[in-house]
Amino acid sequence: MKIVIDLRHYPHVNFFKNVVDVLKKKHHSIELVVLDRGRLLDIAREEYPDENIKKLGRYFKSRLGLLRKVIVRETLILKYLIRVKPDVTTGVGSFLMGLGSSILRIPSVQFYDDFEYKLNYNLAKYFSAKFVIPDSIADDGKNVTKYRGFKELAYLHPSYFTPNKEILTQYTLKPDNYVFIREVSKISLNYRNSQNYGLLEIIKYLNQKKLPILLSLEDKSFSKIYEPYCHILQEPIEDIHSLINFASFAISSGDTMAREAALLGTPAIYTGGREMCINKPLIEKGIILKIEDETAIKHKIDEILNSNFKIQCKEIIEEAILNEWDNTTDIIVENILEAADKRRHSVK
Repeated sequence: MKIVIDLRHYPHVNFFKNVVDVLKKKHHSIELVVLDRGRLLDIAREEYPDENIKKLGRYFKSRLGLLRKVIVRETLILKYLIRVKPDVTTGVGSFLMGLGSSILRIPSVQFYDDFEYKLNYNLAKYFSAKFVIPDSIADDGKNVTKYRGFKELAYLHPSYFTPNKEILTQYTLKPDNYVFIREVSKISLNYRNSQNYGLLEIIKYLNQKKLPILLSLEDKSFSKIYEPYCHILQEPIEDIHSLINFASFAISSGDTMAREAALLGTPAIYTGGREMCINKPLIEKGIILKIEDETAIKHKIDEILNSNFKIQCKEIIEEAILNEWDNTTDIIVENILEAADKRRHSVK
C-alpha cells in the first residue's frame, strides 16, 4: 500500500519515525510531505534520509499569511494526491490533508490531542475517515477512535527509546545535575496569550544554585539576552530526549516538551499557561507542575532540588507505561492499515 504522511511541525517528525520503520518492514510504500516551516524540512531530511520527501506550502506568521497558506497549500495537496494516488493519508491534526483526501475519496487517518485548539481540532475531525485521540479527551463521534496514553509515547515508549548517557559528554554535564529549559515563540496562535513568567530571572536564580542550563530557544533573536547565563542549543539538537531524560528537571513554556519530560520521568515545570485535557493525567500524577508565577517557580525548584522527587517521578511513569498506557506506535500503525484495508475492500 502507498501511504502519504503529512509533517507540519517538529514533533510530527518524531511521531511518525518508528511508524515509518514498522510500515516499511511490512513492505508498504511511504511518501512524506513537509510544510516549509523554520528548519522543519532540513530536520525531516536528516531524520528520514531514505524517504521520498516533498515540500508542500510555506508557514506564514501573520493571520493574513495563515489564510494564504491554507489556500496555497490545499491546492498543492490536491495536485500532489491526484499524481501520487495513495491508499491512505495521515497526519497530526492536518485538516488540509484531510480535506484534500476527502475530496478525492481517499481515507485520511488523523491523530490529535489538542482539544482546546477548537478550530483545527474540529476541522481535522470533520475531514478524517478515522480521528484517533487519547482517552483523556472527552469527545466522541462516528469516526473517533480512542487509545490510552499520549502521542509522545510513539517515540518515547521504552520499546523504542533508550536514553544515552554519552550525549552528556558533549556538554560536560553529569546526570541529574543540570536543567533543561524550552522556551517557545509567542508567535504561535496557541501561546499568544501566555504570560511572561520572568524566564531571565529564573535562569539567574538557577545560576545562583550553580546548576548548568541547557536552553532550547525557539526565537533565536533573544539569544544575546540569555547567552551569558546558559548554553543555548542549536537545532537540530542531537539526542534531545536523552538530554531531557538526564536533567534534574525541565522548565517548558511548550506543552509538548513538558509532556515529553514528564513521560521520561523528569519533573516538568510547565509555564505555557494552557489548560489542556491531555496534560491533566500527568498533572494529577504530580509530574507536570503547572506554574506561571516567578516566586512559585523558585519555590518549586528548591523543593525539587531538596528531595528525591525525580526518583518518585521515574517510578510513577514506569508503572503507568507498564500497566496503564498503550504503545502509541502500535496504535498508529493499526489505524492506518485498517483504514487502507477498508478502502481497498470497498473499491473491490
